[in-house]
Amino acid sequence: MRFMSAVGAVILTCLPQVVAAQSQPSVLEIFDQFAMAGAAAAECAKPDKASLTNYLANFQMVSTSASIELQKRYPDKSKAQIDEAMTKKFEFLSNKTADAVRKKGCDDAGVQKLVRLFSVQAKWQPGK
Repeated sequence: MRFMSAVGAVILTCLPQVVAAQSQPSVLEIFDQFAMAGAAAAECAKPDKASLTNYLANFQMVSTSASIELQKRYPDKSKAQIDEAMTKKFEFLSNKTADAVRKKGCDDAGVQKLVRLFSVQAKWQPGK
């Protein structure tokens, strides 16, 4: 439980830097960014159906890739265990981000970066 509190503190502290330029983020970092950007957009942007559909399709692809990466890193864990861990991480990041957005407001610079990231994620066309 203390670990989750520490992670929550890091998320709240680092929210403005979440989308800072990175040379090559890992698929696990991209998964985290999708979770946080989706939560911020749900609070502040109310995306249209097409954007939401595209975002969800892209998030599904990232989730699948993240699951494969975790299976490589933790071969002793079952797919069900990895899926459960990913679900918990997604829920944790989404909830902490939504809480931070409610505290900071939609006009906060870090929140706006996450909302813009959602838009980029929704427009992303992998392989093109």
